[in-house]
Amino acid sequence: MASIHLSSSALNLISIFLYIFFVRFAYLVIHKLLLTTLCKKHQEEELNQQIQVLRQEMRNISMVDNFAPYSKLNRKVAKLSSDYENLSTKRKKMEFKINAACFLVYAVITIGVHARLTFIWYKHPLLLMPGDWMVPINILISVPTGKAGAIGICSWLAICQSVVYHFPFKLIL
Repeated sequence: MASIHLSSSALNLISIFLYIFFVRFAYLVIHKLLLTTLCKKHQEEELNQQIQVLRQEMRNISMVDNFAPYSKLNRKVAKLSSDYENLSTKRKKMEFKINAACFLVYAVITIGVHARLTFIWYKHPLLLMPGDWMVPINILISVPTGKAGAIGICSWLAICQSVVYHFPFKLIL
């Protein structure tokens, strides 16, 4: 019976996965906290409610019979609509800045640590299995070690990133 030989760094498989998992989780939590604290929608919602109330009043007033009150309400609606659009534009710009900044920090941290891990584990397999277990993809997962049955750091990082990226964090957050 073939056995799996764990290298001295077998726990690194788990620790690398957990690192990638927690970095992604921290990114999503910080991103969500920044969006909820800095991009407040309550002013927009209040303006929208006021606009709806005024529009309902305008529907109840005949434009032909009561032109002055109708036009006064129309000007209020136009002013509030303009304020609403300005607030909405400011919020969307802030959201864009937060999205870009969070993603940039996340990408720099991820790329930096991936490069460091790849440099450290470049020639060392993280896990050695019998060479005939995964014959069709054996060469792909052994990159960059080149040893049959090995899982290299590049393949492991790609696997971990793929699993973590598709993890349903929205159920947690």
